[in-house]
Amino acid sequence: MQFTFCAPAKVLFGNGVLSALPGLLADKHRIWIVTGPSAVRLGTARRVTKLLCQAGFDCRVYDGIHGEPTVDGIRAALRCAREYAPDAVIGLGGGSAVDAGKALSGLLTNDGDIEDYLEGVGAGAVMRNHPLYYVAVPTTAGTGAECTKNAVIANFQARYKRSFRDDRLMPDAALVDPSLGTTVPPRATAYAGMDALTQLIEAYLSKKANPFTDSLALGAVGRTFCALGGAYADGDNVDARADMAYGAMVSGLCLANAGLGAVHGIAASLGAVGGVPHGLACAVLLPHVLAINTPHCVEKTRALAQCITGETYADTQAAATALCRAVDDLMARTDIPRTLDGYPLSEDDLPALLAGVSGGSMGGNPVMLSDAQVKELIRAVLPARVAHPENRQSV
Repeated sequence: MQFTFCAPAKVLFGNGVLSALPGLLADKHRIWIVTGPSAVRLGTARRVTKLLCQAGFDCRVYDGIHGEPTVDGIRAALRCAREYAPDAVIGLGGGSAVDAGKALSGLLTNDGDIEDYLEGVGAGAVMRNHPLYYVAVPTTAGTGAECTKNAVIANFQARYKRSFRDDRLMPDAALVDPSLGTTVPPRATAYAGMDALTQLIEAYLSKKANPFTDSLALGAVGRTFCALGGAYADGDNVDARADMAYGAMVSGLCLANAGLGAVHGIAASLGAVGGVPHGLACAVLLPHVLAINTPHCVEKTRALAQCITGETYADTQAAATALCRAVDDLMARTDIPRTLDGYPLSEDDLPALLAGVSGGSMGGNPVMLSDAQVKELIRAVLPARVAHPENRQSV
């Protein structure tokens, strides 16, 4: 047995641990806080700034991360950051803000454009210098970006989403305070939670999994599954929020060390080409990909089904059916649709969607998928009226 494991140097987890943030920055002075408009609107950014200013730090808030980080957005943020010349960066918010802060911490100490570093589309640039000191403070429970070594960056004009990846991009500290998630609205809670759940499942089934990631994923998947419905129904359910935050954090550790699979590989393309929210793309794809993968992962399918349903399964097919049924039921309870109705996608987009599939994630899928299989998976989640034109009714 041989494997490596990459994780933040320090993880602080629990309600109220935000108060420990100044201690993580003790030898720093100028702190650049990367966030989005929602953290400003909800007062979270002001809360963090007040905490740090009272401790004697000089702070600057950059709230220009609108939705998923883009190539142009990172370029604009980097210009502002260089003018401020910070000693440390904090990524505050959902996975987009945390990934943006991660990327910027690397670019602030290295030359070149963000696109130079992106897998599959850039110039293959590699960081020469260690990133600036970086603390990830997530406010949603989804991507687990506080514990990953890559930043996902989109270019919607070129219709791609790719990663800036380096072991040194792993945050120096992850500060996970579940109480920061109580302001997240239900739909965002559902989408983010399905991303975390999918990451735990895909990392567990991944060809790159190891005993350490397996134990982490299995230990968190049942808790995350049970908590999502509670957090969706009652945003102030602190126990459910804590379990969701824990599941998301563990999912980040698992994906950073075991990779993912076809759900995430295809979801990246659905986001880049059709603007589909990442968590929604993961949710609609998950049952279809599980149907393909579970026959190739017999024992692991049984273990997943047992953790999620609490039942024991001697029959593999029964376990796979129960697992898929449980996912379907969770989607129903959290009002997640089965197809991407309302998004601008059609059969005409299939070439672009196929081209945008992330090879990095696909490499971890337990079975290699052909282009024809990937195409059918995409067709399965396209808006119903588009994917099945023969079902249209005359008006």
